[in-house]
Amino acid sequence: MKSYLFILLLFAFSVVEAKTTAIIEKADTKLTIKRENQLTISQFFRIQVLAKEGYEHSVYKDYYDSFRKISSLKYTIFDSQGRKVKTLRKSDAIDLLLNPSYEINDARIIILDPKYQQYPFTVEIEVEINYSSFLAFPIWMPRYAPDLEVKNAIISLECFKGFEFRAKEYNGVGNPVVQESNEYNRYTWTVENLPASVKQLSHKSFADDQAKVYLAPINFKLDGVDGSMKTWSDFGEWFLKLNEGRNQLMAETKAHLDSLKVQASSTEELVKMVYKFMQSRTRYISIQLGIGGFQPIPTDKVEKSGYGDCKALTNYMKAMLDYLGISSNYILARAGSDVPDVIKEFPSNQFNHVFLGVPISSDTLLLECTSQLAPPSYIGTFTDDRNVLWIESGKSQIIRTPEYTPLDNVKKTDCTVILNELGDAELDISVTQRGVYFDELFSYMSMVANQQELYNIGKFTHKDLTVKSFNYYKSESEREPVLHLNFNIEAKSLAQKFNGKLAMATNMLESLDQLVQLDIVNEKSEISRGFTIVDQVVVIIPENHRISFTPENRMINSEFGLININISSDGDKIYINRKLVMNKGQYQGETFSKYFDFIKKIKSFEQSKIVVSSKT
Repeated sequence: MKSYLFILLLFAFSVVEAKTTAIIEKADTKLTIKRENQLTISQFFRIQVLAKEGYEHSVYKDYYDSFRKISSLKYTIFDSQGRKVKTLRKSDAIDLLLNPSYEINDARIIILDPKYQQYPFTVEIEVEINYSSFLAFPIWMPRYAPDLEVKNAIISLECFKGFEFRAKEYNGVGNPVVQESNEYNRYTWTVENLPASVKQLSHKSFADDQAKVYLAPINFKLDGVDGSMKTWSDFGEWFLKLNEGRNQLMAETKAHLDSLKVQASSTEELVKMVYKFMQSRTRYISIQLGIGGFQPIPTDKVEKSGYGDCKALTNYMKAMLDYLGISSNYILARAGSDVPDVIKEFPSNQFNHVFLGVPISSDTLLLECTSQLAPPSYIGTFTDDRNVLWIESGKSQIIRTPEYTPLDNVKKTDCTVILNELGDAELDISVTQRGVYFDELFSYMSMVANQQELYNIGKFTHKDLTVKSFNYYKSESEREPVLHLNFNIEAKSLAQKFNGKLAMATNMLESLDQLVQLDIVNEKSEISRGFTIVDQVVVIIPENHRISFTPENRMINSEFGLININISSDGDKIYINRKLVMNKGQYQGETFSKYFDFIKKIKSFEQSKIVVSSKT
C-alpha cells in the first residue's frame, strides 16, 4: 500500500480515506400488513451527528402522494450531554412539490431541518407511513452513504397468514428470524457494526457493496387493478392491462401516417419517419397522479395537449405503429447513467422508465420517446447495457440492452497549436464524438454561455486558458449520431520556459485523470463503458526556434486497453498522434495491481516532454 500511495502522489490522483461524519446508533423499520393491499411502515432512528459534514443526515426528508401518507412525525434533538433541546413535529416541516418540473403531479416532499449545529448532537426520529395501495417495498440499505457508521439496524415484516412475498439478502445479511402466531408471521433481519466506508467511484459501485435486503409482494392490487409478480411474464401482463384501450388516434394523425407509409421505402425508414413525427409534435413532462404514475394518459389527450411522460409518449408511438401494422413492444428499465442493475432472478417493480422496441428484419430499433433530440435507436447512458423487461403478451422476459463498446464510444480530436516564444499558444480544436459521447449534446443544451465556458475549461489538462470561441452541432450518419465541437483557445504558459528553451507535455488535451478513476484504498477501479480517444495534434513552433527533443514513440497493448503515441517532426511542425483505448472492466486485487501498472505507464508517456530551443 505504501508504494501505491507514493506513486499516487507522484501522478496526482487523490487519496480518500473513510471518514465517519454521523453514526446511526439505532434504526428500526417495521413493515406491517394487517390485511390485503394495506401497508404501514413505522420507523425509529437515533443518529449522532459528529461534524458539519454529517449535518445532512440529521435533515429528515420523505415524500407522500395519493397512495402514500405520512401519518405522524416526531423529531427530538439532544445535545452532546444527552439533554433534550427541543421536539419538532410534522407541522414544523417544509412541504414542497417533490419536483417542480413535474407539471402534473400529486407527489410532495416534506423537509424537517433541525437548525441545530452544536456538534456533536443526537436526533431521534419517529415516523409512521401508511399506504392505501402498493406494489413494492422500499429497498432496505441501512448504510445509505459512505460517511455513515451503523451500530444497529433492524427491519421486520409482519404480515397476515397467507401473504406471499419474496426476499433477497446481500453482503452479509443473514436469513430472517421467523416468528409465527395464529394470525400473523413476523420476519426480522438485523445488521450490526457497519463502519464508514471510502467514497466509491460510482453510486452503483457503492450500492452493490452494501448490506441490504430486497422485499417484494407476489400479488398486489394498485388502485383496484390486480397484478402478480410471481414471474416476469405475470408482471408484463399487468402492465399490458394498464395500457388497454388507451391508443385511439385522431383522424388527422391517421391521414398523416397514411401519407408517410406511401413515402417510405422500407419498414425501418417508416418507423424512423414516425418517430421523428412524434418528436416534432410532443414534449416530455412527468405525470405522477395516482395510478397515472404507472398508467399512460390516452393517446388522444397526448395529441391534443402535445405533452406526455415516458409512458404516454411511448404508448403514443406504439399506437401509431399499431395503426400502420408494425409490431412493437414496451421495454421497462431502471434508467440512469449510474444506477444498480435490475435483479433478473427477483421479479418485482424495479423500474422507473419505459421506452419502445421495434423488431425489424435486420435488428431491433430502440426508441427513446421522451427526447425530442435523440436519433432513432440511440439510447445512450440512460438505458444502455442493463437488464430490462421486454413486454410481450405471455412472453415478457428480462433481456439485455446493447453495450456501447470502444468501437462505438469514439472521441476524435484534430488540434493545431501555434506556439510563441513565451510559451503561450493559440489552439484550434475540432472534435467529433460518437457513441455515448453524443450524450454531451444534452449537457451543452442545458447550459447558458458562461456555464459552457467553465465546463469547457474543465475538459482540458491545461487550465490557464481562455475559450475565445466555441460552437457545437449534431449530425447523423446512416447508423449513428455524431456530436461536433469546435474551439478556439488562447493558453498561457502551455509550454514552460527555461534557459532559452520551451518544454511542453506530450498530452496537452484531455488528461488521463479525467478519464480514469482509481480507488487506491480499496484497490479497485472500474471502466463502466469502454472508449477510444484519438488525438491528432500539430504544433507549430515559434520562428527562430528548433526542435531539440521529442520522446520516443510508445505503444502498449494489454487486456485493459491500448496506448499508442507516435511523435514526428517536419521543419517547424511537430506531429503528435495519440490513441488511447480503455476496455470495459472491473479491476480488484491482483488484477488491480496490473491495471494500476498499465495506468502508470500511460501517465508517464503522456507527461513526457517535448523541448524546443531558440536558435539564437
